Amino acid sequence: MLHLCELSQVVSLHDQLGEVFYALDEQLHIAIANEVALRFAGLSRQQAIGRSLWEVVPEACGGPVEQAFDRARRTQQVVEVEIQSSLHPGRYVRVMAIPLANGLAVTLRDITEQRTSEKVQIRKLLNSEEHLRLAAEAALIGTWEVDPQANARHWSPQFRAILGLAESVEPDDQLFSSLIDPKDRDRINGLYRAAYAGENDGSYAAEFRIKRADDGAWRWVSARGRVFFDDDGRSTRGIGALYDITHRKHAEEALRETEERFRLATEAFQGGVADYDVKAGRVTRTRRQLEIIGEDESFPATPEAWTSRIHPEDWQAFQKTREEIISGKATYFEAEYRVRHRDGRWIWVWDRGLAMHDTSGTLHRVISSMIEITTRKQAEDALRESEARFRHLADSAPALIWLTDEDGKLIFVNMHFEHVFGQPADRIVPLGWRKLIHPDDLSAFGRDLVEAMRARAAFGGEVRVVDKLGLVRWLRTDAVPRLDDSGTFLGYTGCGVDVSDAKVSQEHQEVLIHELNHRVKNTLATVQAIAAQSLRPEREGTEARQAFESRLFALSRAHDVLTQESWQTAGLRNIVETAIEPYGGADGRRFVITGPDVRLPPHSALAFAMALQELATNAAKYGALSVPGGEVSIDWRLEPAVSRALLHFRWRETRGPPVLPPKRRGFGSRLIERTLAGDTNGQVEISYDPSGVRLELTMPLLSAA
Repeated sequence: MLHLCELSQVVSLHDQLGEVFYALDEQLHIAIANEVALRFAGLSRQQAIGRSLWEVVPEACGGPVEQAFDRARRTQQVVEVEIQSSLHPGRYVRVMAIPLANGLAVTLRDITEQRTSEKVQIRKLLNSEEHLRLAAEAALIGTWEVDPQANARHWSPQFRAILGLAESVEPDDQLFSSLIDPKDRDRINGLYRAAYAGENDGSYAAEFRIKRADDGAWRWVSARGRVFFDDDGRSTRGIGALYDITHRKHAEEALRETEERFRLATEAFQGGVADYDVKAGRVTRTRRQLEIIGEDESFPATPEAWTSRIHPEDWQAFQKTREEIISGKATYFEAEYRVRHRDGRWIWVWDRGLAMHDTSGTLHRVISSMIEITTRKQAEDALRESEARFRHLADSAPALIWLTDEDGKLIFVNMHFEHVFGQPADRIVPLGWRKLIHPDDLSAFGRDLVEAMRARAAFGGEVRVVDKLGLVRWLRTDAVPRLDDSGTFLGYTGCGVDVSDAKVSQEHQEVLIHELNHRVKNTLATVQAIAAQSLRPEREGTEARQAFESRLFALSRAHDVLTQESWQTAGLRNIVETAIEPYGGADGRRFVITGPDVRLPPHSALAFAMALQELATNAAKYGALSVPGGEVSIDWRLEPAVSRALLHFRWRETRGPPVLPPKRRGFGSRLIERTLAGDTNGQVEISYDPSGVRLELTMPLLSAA
């Protein structure tokens, strides 16, 4: 910390800046005052030296200025305050209180023009080491110095404050190393050792985390330093700066603020800086800025020399920014653009600067700082390319692909969502799961997702959704956790595949299996009944065999019809035409068939087929089909009813031999009357008119009709 006796060189510097400067002793008596301060107070040097500051400026006593002084002395940190001048009403000043070892340094600067025109006056960079230290403290930059020959170290108060160390703690390399994050410790210590070994001209720079000694808080810091060597290659001095960059890591605005402080410590931080003197048309550049483009001090000191290296695609935007600064439309600029390196390659830079105006408002200097961001740009390009590939792959997939955040909320869906749900992705994502999943499945899906998130485990299952047509679709969805390089859970990556057809097939298969079991039992029972009636003892073998085979053939043909229809329903016309085909069929002019398209369930279809077979067989043996010219008329119609339609079916034989009622009722009659009536839930009536056999059936038509 500086003493009063060490401030003599600073006084003239403040005169050059046009700033008021006082050095006060411990009793706040004026020990040093520069010319600007004397003019500001309207006193001679003899009148000012030795007097209490409160005698010179009594209006400031008890106000924000005195409070700032007290805080600076109490905290041993620089304190700034802006107030309206009590000596010059209508003028505004910025007061800076800088603690000294045996007093207080006070600077006042007239900021009236800044407040009225909103133009920021940038303080000239001073070459004085003493002023740089004061600026570093004001900018919250911690500094250190090492004398390797004497094994001596010095840590500034701000350096200690960043690390959370008390003033009484002795500087120690091992202590500093212990505060570095273990993940960064070996890397940082390696950089430090390499610098003392002479690598990279003794310079080193790094960003890493430290754990404060007092409160245990983790902070991001940026450290830059350099080791100097004598002619024999021995290290003679090590200097460096430490800066807390936690806010810069989390917010761009904080980054911009720290960059201004970074500019004041250019050499320590190795940032590229350019000072453009507008009136002289000359640019002074630091060595680091020249190194960025591979040049040295021989590079022309003109603004055109730099702008000629800017990429043609970026030149117009840069020129527009430059014109706004020169015309006074802007006082600050920030730009990212490409410049050509000396070796011919293009590199990216991030350029920031401030325009400085004199008291008349005329632009006279532009101070800018620059860093190379080629690596960051390449990483951004690679990330964009990777994201583009992912989107292309996801959008090309014939499945629903989605991402969630760490809370399970949708953040991305592919284009297949639009195909299924009829809405673009930017509308589906905000709506979330609630608008996609069937209400009956939403609760279970949400529960499974929450349980999986708690365990950071994969999850999957089948869930229903409602598509753009309002149809319910089944999805097989599977998701896996998405983690970053450090293992932090970022959310889920999931895929949903439409399995509706498989679900329908599965349900259909189950129905078919049950139907098959039922039909096999019924068929065996039917065959048993046919065998029992056809193979009666009183029948001869040939007749019994023919009857049995005929009835089995009819049953087989009925099964063929149902098999063609996958055992769902069968058309009545198809059943009729199949049954009469062996007897001339519809094209043989022996049958007249009329009726609308009607669908019958399997059990009714079998009953109809068996009954028609019996009727056709009897007609061929004894009825209309047994003589030339005989004819059979088959017709049906639908009658609307309250609950379900009624089917009226009729078989009528004409122009055959006279018909006599049978003396006994055989299996065929019983099959027609009982089986047909039972399996159709209808009413059957058979009449043996002399003109021909008639059958009439009235049955309720099921939903399959």
